[in-house]
Amino acid sequence: MTKKRAVMGVALIAAGLLSGCSSHPGAAAIVNGQEVSEKSIDAMAADLGATTQDQRIQLLQIGMNSALVGPILDDYSDQITPDFEENAFAMCSQSMGIGEVTADSSQEIQDVCLAVSLSQASPEFNAALGEVTAEPEVEFSPRYTLATGELPAFLTDQDRSLADISPDMSGELGN
Repeated sequence: MTKKRAVMGVALIAAGLLSGCSSHPGAAAIVNGQEVSEKSIDAMAADLGATTQDQRIQLLQIGMNSALVGPILDDYSDQITPDFEENAFAMCSQSMGIGEVTADSSQEIQDVCLAVSLSQASPEFNAALGEVTAEPEVEFSPRYTLATGELPAFLTDQDRSLADISPDMSGELGN
């Protein structure tokens, strides 16, 4: 197990032991005012066959990235043709290791796939992406913090590059 996975595993074990009130009941995180709900994480986990805590933290990352990119995707909807969408989903299916991504996949996964493809196809979108990911405002549920009160390393990285938007989950999730 890599150090990064060990840290994420510890984070989720600690999360299960922590209790506390959140200002947003049912929220795993609030990103730039957009809620990433526990329910959406549960739905993605069920759809993808994710059963480990490590996988759930990766799904939280996808949910957080979707919350960041979702609002700006609307501004570029004219560039998202059916062919573009099909190609974006095919690329994600291969690179993210989460099984086949389709129009029936969760909105969070679709948003991340479209954002990755748009960032490669549109310098304007890439610039907008850089702006929203530069200094996101993030509030986490106490369930996703370490026993020390710190967040897992991947959630605190200042580098909000495209690599963070498309985590390598090869072999991690079912399908």
